[in-house]
Amino acid sequence: MTVDDVKAEIQRTLAGEPNTPIRFVLVSPASELVIATVGFHTISAVSGTAEIAYDVAPSHWGLGIATAACRAAARWGFEAKAWHRIQATTVLPNVRSQRVLERCGFKREGLVRNFRLVRGQPTDYWMYSVIPGEVQRGPHD
Repeated sequence: MTVDDVKAEIQRTLAGEPNTPIRFVLVSPASELVIATVGFHTISAVSGTAEIAYDVAPSHWGLGIATAACRAAARWGFEAKAWHRIQATTVLPNVRSQRVLERCGFKREGLVRNFRLVRGQPTDYWMYSVIPGEVQRGPHD
């Protein structure tokens, strides 16, 4: 993502368009570098639903950052946006991401076959979701 891409995304978010993707950036105070992002796409203002996604710099894996970010973002979606459902998908081998979702209170709903293209190939995904009241509290909550 370029600086111009980020600026454009910020402008769309600030414009308040109802189905615009939302992304939060986590910056290390020590290095001032982006260490993670978490956000929502496939937002439906009509249905009150969104899909959450997150990524963490490999240098910061295993520190609980994805879990904390996912938990905080999900709570924000329910409280600030009044969404009724937040869903997430993971490719089958991504066990680390599945554990993040489960620690946050997401439930695995099932297999979505040929859901998205990965390197040009239709790929199966696990579907997870959480609804209001199910987001698990963390150790610092």
